[in-house]
Amino acid sequence: MKKISFVEKEKKIILGPLQMLVSSILFAVMNYTAKLASEDISGSEVAFFRLLFGVVIVLILSFTGVINISSKNKGLLVARGVFGGTAVLLLFIGIASGSMTNSVVLNNTHPIFAAIVAIVILKEKITFKMAASILISWVGIIILFYPDMDTLQLADMLSLASGILGDLQLPAYAS
Repeated sequence: MKKISFVEKEKKIILGPLQMLVSSILFAVMNYTAKLASEDISGSEVAFFRLLFGVVIVLILSFTGVINISSKNKGLLVARGVFGGTAVLLLFIGIASGSMTNSVVLNNTHPIFAAIVAIVILKEKITFKMAASILISWVGIIILFYPDMDTLQLADMLSLASGILGDLQLPAYAS
């Protein structure tokens, strides 16, 4: 195992949070521009152009040798594409037809579903902290769904579905 120098360790400690910050900012900009674009075109059209833009960037990076897009398990890669693409489509339809705030928060519920999947499918042992976190998260989701305890918004349901699908695409990263 290669030893990491103190300077390399310092760079990694700074680089990780910086990359997370930049990623968060870029996702916020993407969601905001999706909301602005949906004033003129439908959410599904916004999703199409966002996904097309992503494919073009990935292909350029692949052809220039910056990234390698080969995969050992093409089935998982296709599944990730289907789940991820559908998640983006549902998110952008939710953003276009509802509150951007609710849509983004509900889309980011995938860690809740990852915990549920781990319990149900992987037979992970449920701890009190895990159960309490899932329960409190569901209370938050219900409050977002029914802030006035009156009506359920379709945009919120689509955004929550995008969060669920976002969780289902994660196992394909292992391919």
